Amino acid sequence: MHYFLDSSVITLISKLTFSALFGSMIFFTIIVAPTVFKNLNSVNSRKFLRSIFPKLYMWGIVISFFNCLILIDEIDISFLISLLIFFGFLFSRQILIPKINSAADRSNESDIFKKKFKNLHSFSVLIFITQLVLIIFYFFII
Repeated sequence: MHYFLDSSVITLISKLTFSALFGSMIFFTIIVAPTVFKNLNSVNSRKFLRSIFPKLYMWGIVISFFNCLILIDEIDISFLISLLIFFGFLFSRQILIPKINSAADRSNESDIFKKKFKNLHSFSVLIFITQLVLIIFYFFII
């Protein structure tokens, strides 16, 4: 990539890319999720969130993967942060979401599934917050 673009241009593109991702994540957290829970009943909020979360995570996968590609020649902390964020979204979308949905569906069966849902959901929130912190850290080191 460095053959075509100056390092400062790559850094600018990377920052713009992660700005878009950060803004999307904050918008979802502050605007979308509370609005869904305030205005929809539990059945419809569940349907909506099950529809939107995979899309949000796919957006994160695409954006963070693109950022990894433009930083691949760097192989420094910025690339590693991008890679961590990418794998966080990939893991959350492909592994956690199906497990969270399954535990939520079975939470009426027993307290074990309620606890499993709570633990898995907490883990997904932790990953999401970690990704936000990594993006903030990324802006300060680049």
